[in-house]
Amino acid sequence: MNDFSELDNVITETKRMINITHNVKIIQGNIDKRFNDITSFNKTDWMFLAFAIALQISRQYLLTDFKERLNDKDAANNTWGHTKEHSNRFHRWYHPSIEDIKNNPVPFDANYGSPNFSLGLHGTQHRYKTLGHDPLLGWYWGTMNILTSTLTTWDLQSFHIKTGYIQTGAARDKILNRASNEKILEYSVNRSLNEGKEGKLALATAFLKEFVHLRTDIKSTQSLPLPCISRLSPNLAKELSTYGFDIQNLEAVGKQATLSILLNWVIASIHKLCQPQDVKSDLYEVKTRKILLYSNSIATSSNILFSILTENYNKLDIGGSLVAIYRIINDVDFIERIKREFISDEFQIIIDSNKNQYGF
Repeated sequence: MNDFSELDNVITETKRMINITHNVKIIQGNIDKRFNDITSFNKTDWMFLAFAIALQISRQYLLTDFKERLNDKDAANNTWGHTKEHSNRFHRWYHPSIEDIKNNPVPFDANYGSPNFSLGLHGTQHRYKTLGHDPLLGWYWGTMNILTSTLTTWDLQSFHIKTGYIQTGAARDKILNRASNEKILEYSVNRSLNEGKEGKLALATAFLKEFVHLRTDIKSTQSLPLPCISRLSPNLAKELSTYGFDIQNLEAVGKQATLSILLNWVIASIHKLCQPQDVKSDLYEVKTRKILLYSNSIATSSNILFSILTENYNKLDIGGSLVAIYRIINDVDFIERIKREFISDEFQIIIDSNKNQYGF
C-alpha cells in the first residue's frame, strides 16, 4: 500500500510540475503583480514624494543657484577680512614685516616689470600664470610668496617684489629681481619655526591673506582657474575658463550636488522609520529608492525646462542633474535586481510546495 501511495504522490507532483511549466507566463505575471503591489506607493509614500520634490525644488532656486559675478572692487568689498592695501615694500629680501604683509597687496598680483622678464602677466593673465592664484597650489605657493614678498610663476620662476613708481609717481608693486625657490622655502620654514611668536604670527597672517585673496578673486567676474591646470598649461586654464570651467562654477556645482545628496539622505532616513514590520527591508527600500528616483528626476526636468523657457541659466541645477543621473542608473539597477530576486524566490516557493498563494 505504501508503494502505491508514494507512486500516487509522484504522479500528482509530476502533474503539478507540468502544470507549472505550462503556466510559467501566468505565474510570472502573478508574481510581477504581487511585487508591484508590495512596492507600490501608499498614502504615506506619496506624501514623502511630494515633500522630497518640494525640498529639491526649493534647494534649486533658493540655495544653490549660480550667483551673479562681481567686479573686482565689489568682490573685494564683499569678502570678509579684506582691507585697503597699497604698495610700500622697503624691507630686506624674503623678510617683510607683519605690517608689510598686512598692508601691501599680495605680491603675485604684480605685473609692473613683467616685460623685463618676458612673463606676460599683463591684464588678467597673471591669474593663470602665477601659482598664488591656483585654488589648491596657492595655499602653499601663495602663502610662501606673501611671507617672503615674492611671486612664483606657473613654470616655477620666482621673483622679488618691491615698490616701484610709474610715470605718474604712483607707487606700485614691481617685479624687480629673480628670487630662489630654495630660499623662499628656507626663509619661510626658518621664520615659522625659529622666530618665536612673531614668526608664527607672520605665517598665520600670510595664510589668512591668501585665504581672503582667493575668496575675493573667486567671486569676481573672471574668477580663478580650475586647480592645478595652470601648473600644466596657463593657456589651457584660460581656455577652460572661457567656456565656464572655472573654480566658481565648480564650487557651485559641488554645492548643488552635495545638498541634493544630503536631502536624499534625509528623506531616505525618515522614510526608513516608517517601514511596516511585515514588509521585508529590501522590498521597502525599493519604495524608498523610487521616491528618491522620482523626486530627483521631476525636480531636474522642471529645472531644465524652467531655465530654457526663462533663459535664466543661473538657475540651472547642474550638480543636482548629475545626482539625478546617478540615481537613475543606480536605483533602476537596484530595483531590477531586487525584482529578479523576488521572482526567483517566489518561483522556488511554488516549486517546493503545493501550498502557495498562487494556486499551483
